[in-house]
Amino acid sequence: MVKEQQQRGLQKLKGDRVAKEGDVSSYKVDPYTLSSGDYVVHKKVGIGRFVGIKFDVSKGSSEAIEYVFIEYADGMAKLPVKQASRMLYPYNL
Repeated sequence: MVKEQQQRGLQKLKGDRVAKEGDVSSYKVDPYTLSSGDYVVHKKVGIGRFVGIKFDVSKGSSEAIEYVFIEYADGMAKLPVKQASRMLYPYNL
């Protein structure tokens, strides 16, 4: 069931839209506009549920970085906010 929903979500993402040179895809997500509980599609990982944005310290660093937290069936993932706008897309049924 989940795989079917993922496929439908990805098909909607791809659609028939042809990107023009210099065109910024309107499908990408600004992580600051998401609400807790919104579903998103990560380009490489798949569909997850947006949990929130918060500062966290990564391994080997003492500097706090702002991360987007996404919940998946098998756990939680964090993605730097700077990467999120390139890697996340809205999931619409």
